[in-house]
Amino acid sequence: MNFEDDDDIVIPGEFLGLQAEYINGNNTYLLKDEIRSSILGQKIINKNNDKKTIISVYNLKPPSLYLPKIGDIVICKVQRVSFHMIYCYILSSHNIFTKNALKGFILKSDIHINEGELGDNFICFKQGDIIKAKVLSIGQYSSYKLSTVGSELGVIAAFNQKGNIKKNK
Repeated sequence: MNFEDDDDIVIPGEFLGLQAEYINGNNTYLLKDEIRSSILGQKIINKNNDKKTIISVYNLKPPSLYLPKIGDIVICKVQRVSFHMIYCYILSSHNIFTKNALKGFILKSDIHINEGELGDNFICFKQGDIIKAKVLSIGQYSSYKLSTVGSELGVIAAFNQKGNIKKNK
């Protein structure tokens, strides 16, 4: 999945359009008068029989029971940030969306800003951020130990204070 090349890929909570301009379709919800995505997927705009424009979001591939393996690159949503680690849910692996949310965590020692420079959990990550991480190991209770060490890893999309999403290009 290449988030940088496709502007039609949306993440949960991303603003899609205004209710005054569109009808919300599949996998969307209304927040005030804004239509937002409820899933990670591709934004599709169609017209119905009444010539009204419908905005929907669809999975790129159907959800699967595929479980990530050590070394896999995964897309995650940050659930909680603490002093020692980041808790997150794994949304997809190998372009396949997970059917059930898989739990993951990133230890402080596995967060780097630059080569060898440790990052501060509270500066690098916020609740709701979408991140790209590498699976280091599978821990107890099927939780995945992850890392963001690497130039292609880290935050790929984040919410600003107004609730809009900033994608990392």
